[in-house]
Amino acid sequence: MFTFPRERLNEARKVLDLKYPVSVKITSGRKTRTGSWRFKENRHYITVSKMQSLNEINKTLWHELQHAADYENYLSHDFPKKVAPVMYRSFVTERSARNAEKKYAHFWLAVPSGVRIQAIHF
Repeated sequence: MFTFPRERLNEARKVLDLKYPVSVKITSGRKTRTGSWRFKENRHYITVSKMQSLNEINKTLWHELQHAADYENYLSHDFPKKVAPVMYRSFVTERSARNAEKKYAHFWLAVPSGVRIQAIHF
């Protein structure tokens, strides 16, 4: 099993300049869906399937966090919040999320349960 130490998620939020809080939930998931992101009531909700290797879980989390960062960047353009979720789909591609997977792959956010890891240094 694995965990997401809060201090590591907070450091990732700083790196991606996330202003809104992030909640991460581990799901039993399906092999076809590794993770998901949504924004509701001024909070990012990310789910990550435990049906992956630790390396894949880490990539998935960075991928979903990048969706959160892209969305916040989109919101900063002063679109009405009611319209934003619908328009977001046409505004952002998967490209930046896939790039984040690669860029931050060696900065582990998911760690085996019971293992203490030092702070992330970017």
